[in-house]
Amino acid sequence: MFWRSSPKILIAHLVLSGTIFAIILPDESRSQEVADARPADSGTTFNEAFDRTSAVSGGVIVGVKLGDFTGNVDVDNIQLGGNGDQTFCVRAVTSDGRFSSSNKYVATRAGATRLRISPVTKAYGDILSAYPAHDFAVEAFVAQSGACISHDAIHLPQIQADRRTSDKLIVLVNGNSRTVTMQNSKSLQAGKCTPVKGSTRIAYDSECVIEVGSFLGSVAVFNIGLDDGFAVEKQTLKVALPEATEVQSK
Repeated sequence: MFWRSSPKILIAHLVLSGTIFAIILPDESRSQEVADARPADSGTTFNEAFDRTSAVSGGVIVGVKLGDFTGNVDVDNIQLGGNGDQTFCVRAVTSDGRFSSSNKYVATRAGATRLRISPVTKAYGDILSAYPAHDFAVEAFVAQSGACISHDAIHLPQIQADRRTSDKLIVLVNGNSRTVTMQNSKSLQAGKCTPVKGSTRIAYDSECVIEVGSFLGSVAVFNIGLDDGFAVEKQTLKVALPEATEVQSK
């Protein structure tokens, strides 16, 4: 017997019987290719708005991403690290609160570990493309129920296209002027949370940064604290961190 291998097929030749077996192996590279995610409710109105006078309010977690983003927003290539789930929710907002969206998406391929939101906007592409990438926040998560409720959900971080996985997790927080803290619930490592400079940043006011290199490839859990001087509100954040080699794409 001898074996001849290729990326997708392994063929075993049984010399004595003359029988040839072709064994189809799983193509692991397929899960690492970027899969487009389309709006789940394609027949209904896409939920997005741009209001220059809008006052922002909302949840505590506004954005979750791996690494710093430079340049302007690339509306055609907003990518997420997937956890294999095919359906997930996406909320996007600019730092000044003028643009906001909230929609459910379905990946075009099950099991994908890299996802491209397509589209992230239908009506405001030109406007968003003028924003710096670091002024655009994406909160993507796999909800525990059919509704897009982020409580106890597993978050999917925004990732940088064409780059290797960053080991720096950045969480954008709407603390409503409270002191924000962040801690890895397993290692007890503390993140560095600082107020975001700029009076126009009303969608979020704090940025927390924490190293996650040793937790890549797992669901990491973090404790977020918001202290107003009298009491501390606590929230739990679960993030599906991609493997170290899965963020680099073509």
